[in-house]
Amino acid sequence: MARGVTGDAAGSSAADERGRGEAAPPQSATWQRVRRAGQGVAAHALLLCFTALLALKLDGVLSLSWWALFIPVWLFHAVAARCLFSLPAPSPESCQRVPFHSIVATPLLVAFELLLCVYLEGLNHNGHVEPFIIDLKLVFLPLLALEIITLVDNFRMCGALMPGHGETITEEAIWERLPYFWVAISMVFLLAATSLMLLKLCGDAVTLGWWDLFINFGISQCFAFLVCIRWSNPMVIGGPVLIIPIVVFQVLLCMRLEGTPSNARFIPIRAIFLPIILLQVAAVSFAVWRLFSRLLTKLKDGTISQAHISVSSKVDELFMMIQCGSRLLHWWSIDEDSKEEQAHLCYANNIGYPFQNFV
Repeated sequence: MARGVTGDAAGSSAADERGRGEAAPPQSATWQRVRRAGQGVAAHALLLCFTALLALKLDGVLSLSWWALFIPVWLFHAVAARCLFSLPAPSPESCQRVPFHSIVATPLLVAFELLLCVYLEGLNHNGHVEPFIIDLKLVFLPLLALEIITLVDNFRMCGALMPGHGETITEEAIWERLPYFWVAISMVFLLAATSLMLLKLCGDAVTLGWWDLFINFGISQCFAFLVCIRWSNPMVIGGPVLIIPIVVFQVLLCMRLEGTPSNARFIPIRAIFLPIILLQVAAVSFAVWRLFSRLLTKLKDGTISQAHISVSSKVDELFMMIQCGSRLLHWWSIDEDSKEEQAHLCYANNIGYPFQNFV
């Protein structure tokens, strides 16, 4: 998934400076920053836990119920919501408002997950749905609604940036509008892929192959990649590196589902999920390092040795690809360096908080 593009120029310029390797301004160590780093560790760890449990259950190693399996996801929603709701609200005098799709994203996703759990728990051992269980099309309704809302919202924001009558469009205005357009086009292909996948799962599109769905998802990810490189330095390799394990995961999954080659059906689910798990392990490692660094700085009252600064800078460079490329992976950001501090800056200047989102 691509990260949304709603945000002010201050956040993007700061990200560009970090992408060019310029030193970030020193930040005071506070317990609030330590707490937020801990929330980041918890959020990444919960996602990793869910992915690992899902792979083990699909492989038949665990007999865990689907309700228990989705607990880490719902806890992740709670942690992410706690981080987002702790940010300053938009100023009443500001013309910038929270995009509608970022407001309804979490409720619709939770509704989809709950309906999916009900459906999966209703499957018997033969893979057939028990009587009086909800239809699969109803299960996907919240997810399709979210994609449609995101599509319409981004086209609306793109149209809002169009020049008025008698105004000439500048190159800067074009670049400001392009990310919204790319996200909207990405959502068109994502909506098509989700709809076709639903029809195939329901048995209404038997002739449709899994590779056909992979093409639609791939085109959607290409536009997501354009958004990623637009809002970070194109020279940073985070985006290209992070998209590789995602593509590998999708290719292995399509090979197993399609059965091409014939022995691909015997690929273990754990092997298919391995690229995603390794990616999430790296994200958890980076979050733990950031928590350790901030906690150490706070305990030493901001006075740290030159050796620690040197080691910290090297580790930050090592994990920079995760931080810069995470726009492709998440809908919610737990990296408050770019979001929370930008929000407090906007709040202090009385211009409101343009809520960044993920689409």
